Amino acid sequence: MASDAVSVLDHLKIDKAHVLGISMGGMIAQIIVANYPAKVKTFTLISSTASTPSPFNGPTRKVRKLLMDRTKNPNATIDERVERSKKIFKEIGYKGIDLNTDEFYESIKTSAERGGTEDTGFGRQITSILGSKNRLDKVRSITSPTLIIHGAEDPLIKVKNAYKLNNLIKDSTLKIIPDMRHLIEPPVFIQFKDDLLIHLKK
Repeated sequence: MASDAVSVLDHLKIDKAHVLGISMGGMIAQIIVANYPAKVKTFTLISSTASTPSPFNGPTRKVRKLLMDRTKNPNATIDERVERSKKIFKEIGYKGIDLNTDEFYESIKTSAERGGTEDTGFGRQITSILGSKNRLDKVRSITSPTLIIHGAEDPLIKVKNAYKLNNLIKDSTLKIIPDMRHLIEPPVFIQFKDDLLIHLKK
């Protein structure tokens, strides 16, 4: 997938780009930035890790159960998928965000319809993450200007991963958001948007 992203840049005749990756996207972005440094203006890494997830650095027991439960019924109805997503988002998203809205329902419905009747993509995503090798050596080689953003309360990828990345990537900047979990809702984004804009101007 990293080489696919670079192929898109080449096709569009984009010589250098700001690379930003979140969660699994951040894992793919690490490979892009390490393997294709000449393509990178800046690197922003949010809620991600260079290590293979484990009980020590990965999801809490409650989140693991919710994620596994999701894979047990790939033929769930739209309403079942929405309710399942609510439970997961309640655990990994910003505390207090109202998920009982038409906007949330429609966003999950649209995502489900785009993915097809069988909700198996998520299971394949988890398998890919668990099956990937750690990227510690690759990350050590990164020299692009790097901003690392992570939630202090992230129950999916523990915050210790951000500190490790900060130590591995020379001259990287670390921004820990006190009340952020894994997702980026408006109350979270407002806490790092200025840092991000300054970073992107480098």
